[in-house]
Amino acid sequence: MTRGSIREYTEAVQGRYLWASKKEKGRILDEFTKVTTCHCKAAIRLLHRGNQARANKKHGRPRQYGIAAAEALRVDWEATDRFGSLALMDIEGTAAFTDSQDFR
Repeated sequence: MTRGSIREYTEAVQGRYLWASKKEKGRILDEFTKVTTCHCKAAIRLLHRGNQARANKKHGRPRQYGIAAAEALRVDWEATDRFGSLALMDIEGTAAFTDSQDFR
């Protein structure tokens, strides 16, 4: 089954599933997993969530520097032929950067 057909089938079955009793939900899940060949837990998530798009979350650690400090670090990084961050800390010295308001 294609993703589009799974989406259509989910829309068709979702109303029945949400209002069904526990026994009937089990039967609907069995039917859904046989037709779509997805796992039971994935079927439960699809039938509860529907076709809502997932929120785009920003991955990784949040930015800790201000724009000015990040630009200064980038310039230094390129001037040192793109050394690693630990080497830059040794070259620049930590006191000048950590006293700045941009690093808080």
